[in-house]
Amino acid sequence: MLINEKGQDTIFLHGFSMGAATVLMTSGEDLPDEVKGIIADSGYTSVDEELAHQLKYLYRLPAFPIMDITGVVTKVRAGYSFKEASALEQVKKNHLPLFIIHGDQDELVPTEMANRLYKAAKGLKELWIVPGAGHTEGFTVQEEEYKKRIKGFIAEAMKS
Repeated sequence: MLINEKGQDTIFLHGFSMGAATVLMTSGEDLPDEVKGIIADSGYTSVDEELAHQLKYLYRLPAFPIMDITGVVTKVRAGYSFKEASALEQVKKNHLPLFIIHGDQDELVPTEMANRLYKAAKGLKELWIVPGAGHTEGFTVQEEEYKKRIKGFIAEAMKS
């Protein structure tokens, strides 16, 4: 729609939290030439790891056997497993410029996931761990710096 109906020739995919994981998972796909880069704020490595973390963090429950049982049910009903939804694996296939943003106080999605995503990425990439920011709070905590870094990333990505 952006390309055909709106005539856009420069597109950056930008997502927060689950939206960040979505653009990260998309990054490893064959995307139109108009897509010039990926910006992921507070994204997770995989559905499997994030659900296991949330079980522990939110509900104080162990991943085993809950994740195994729900994983089997999901595979039977939906036709895929949680392990298949991996932003980490898709980032390994990404060739577009990538900007990963994550708060150092994020308890919902551990900051170490951002570090692992960054490490897995190839090509032009940037990682910004925002001091004092919780989950998706980077813009709120550091608004001017956030804008500056986004603009800088887009400018650099457009050179490549």
